[in-house]
Amino acid sequence: MPLKDPVKRKEYRRQWRLQTRDARHATEKVWREANRDACRAKKKVWQAANRDARRRGAQRRRACITNVPGEYTKDEWQDVLVRYGMTCAICGHPFTARSATVDHFVPLSAGGPAFISNIQPLCKSCNSRKGSRIPTFEEQLAFIAHRKTLGLPAALVAEVL
Repeated sequence: MPLKDPVKRKEYRRQWRLQTRDARHATEKVWREANRDACRAKKKVWQAANRDARRRGAQRRRACITNVPGEYTKDEWQDVLVRYGMTCAICGHPFTARSATVDHFVPLSAGGPAFISNIQPLCKSCNSRKGSRIPTFEEQLAFIAHRKTLGLPAALVAEVL
């Protein structure tokens, strides 16, 4: 490919990818089927090394499926963990960043947004116990009071609720 102009080269490559897409996919599919064990091993290694990315992807997919607004970044989640003192928002049990689970105060299945203001860190047992239940009014007030003691904005929670 003797194209020296970067714009023309980029367009040429784009056109080539479009024209050879089906053939490349067929070749890749044959290779994956012939090397199924190697593909599985590679996938397993990637999944173990990227647990947080997998978790965020699954949450984004769930939010997209339920058609709710909002998104948050890894840094925002880390800030929430630090604000809560690396403890469960319900039982106060300390945990590591890896063992913390994301809980939507108002569940996505109930129409709650995926904004960071609707998220709290819970331990696995508390998150399993809460499930997709919408908190009672008393629980909401306790949650807002708990956020105030941590110095978090309670107004954002009131907008969500």
